[in-house]
Amino acid sequence: MFLINNATIIDAIKKHKAHFNQRPSQINIYTVYLSRNFEEIITGTPETLLKILNGFFDKIKDDLISLPISDQLKHKYVHISGIKKKSGKIIDVELTFECPISLRSFWDALDNHLGTNANIDYAIQALDNIDYQLKCHLDIHTLNRQKLSEYKRKSKNLRSGKTVTILASKLNPYLNERLITCYVECKAVFDYDLFREKSLEWCAYSLTKYVAPRICPYCNRNFTPVVVIDKNDEARPELDHFIPKSLFPMFAVSFYNLIPACHNCNHAKGNYNVINIDARGNLSYNISHPYLVEDDLSERKVFTIKNKAQDIGIFFDYNSQEKLQIALEPNLPFKVTNSLSIYKLAVATENGLEGYYSHHDKELITSLNMVRKYPDTAIESIVKLFKEEQQIITPQSIGNLKRSLLQMVIPENAKEETLGKLKKDILTELLMHLI
Repeated sequence: MFLINNATIIDAIKKHKAHFNQRPSQINIYTVYLSRNFEEIITGTPETLLKILNGFFDKIKDDLISLPISDQLKHKYVHISGIKKKSGKIIDVELTFECPISLRSFWDALDNHLGTNANIDYAIQALDNIDYQLKCHLDIHTLNRQKLSEYKRKSKNLRSGKTVTILASKLNPYLNERLITCYVECKAVFDYDLFREKSLEWCAYSLTKYVAPRICPYCNRNFTPVVVIDKNDEARPELDHFIPKSLFPMFAVSFYNLIPACHNCNHAKGNYNVINIDARGNLSYNISHPYLVEDDLSERKVFTIKNKAQDIGIFFDYNSQEKLQIALEPNLPFKVTNSLSIYKLAVATENGLEGYYSHHDKELITSLNMVRKYPDTAIESIVKLFKEEQQIITPQSIGNLKRSLLQMVIPENAKEETLGKLKKDILTELLMHLI
């Protein structure tokens, strides 16, 4: 979560809101909906953006109910899962539905009952239970016994999961036209390319000057400050669209959707769809959002020491060659592990932790050397400065000083220090084992 003064955020939001004042034209039900929610789109919180997107999907569902499409798709939850382009222009929209039972039964028959003639008969019977319109939507209305094996091979990816994806043009050409019109209008109104122009009074540079954190909020590894040499010589962090603008262009300039990030994280995430839809059609984010309090990991332990079963004191031996092996805490929320995976930071594998964080043991050792480089004799000398000459120096007093030295290198604010979270978790764990 960003550490930004509330007054700073409020001021930036006011400027952002004042800059964007052209609402979408009320061309069809989709642009009308976006126009009515324009202010919330520009300055709404991450939770508000989810509600707006959910409402947009509801408009698609309402539109579908009024169209002559398969009854087996009507009243099912639906969301946009992809955009088809040709020569840079949108030509179609991919819609993903909760998979109808009849279609799921047919797919199961393909996977489990295709081989003998009797099993082929079972698959054909399952195919017959799908209504004709749905078959046309899926281009399987001409499917017969001879084509089943070929269809099984070609539809392998389509049959994964509990959803089915269909092109809007296959459902209804007017539906597809309305969605494309909406997307074109979004591109014109929520124009991120224009927002990047430095000549504007309020632009991407202006925004990052207000909100850019010192360290990338995604990886906690790379620096992301705004650097100003003079008015013609500036550098800023990249702005990641948390909800991808390629899929949902209505959020291309939404304040809380523009996350200052390092180049590595912005490009590792790319156009990854961060929207999760549960069995009831409810929306949520599937990776951690820097602006959500619930996703703040400041007080939650994420990293641990893999090889701590052995004598952990070996890590305090300056002459030790033992490598500090990092692992993830068990039972972390999916959003946390998914974020670590998307940004290629840390993925638990059979061979141990893979990702950028698995290569940062040297940085941890550098911090540990604050304690390791002091031999016990030096520690004793320091202790004597704080003890009466007659008092006996005990292992406990030496241990207390070592703990104090280690506490000095544990980051107080992990977000403001590169690798701060990793250092805080691992060094705190070592501190607990230090006698």
